[in-house]
Amino acid sequence: MAQERKKNRQQQTEAQRLAHRDAVIEHSDNKFVAELTKNMDAFIYTKDFYVALYKQT
Repeated sequence: MAQERKKNRQQQTEAQRLAHRDAVIEHSDNKFVAELTKNMDAFIYTKDFYVALYKQT
């Protein structure tokens, strides 16, 4: 599964990666987002996010 994910990432174009990064940055002002990852392509969530998620399930 990890190899498949790596292969999929390699197939993404640079434009797709930049578009994804821009979309992530655009939504980073959410109250549950603590920060962005080093590559600015994913969120690092606050503990409050996980508490709210637990309450929803």
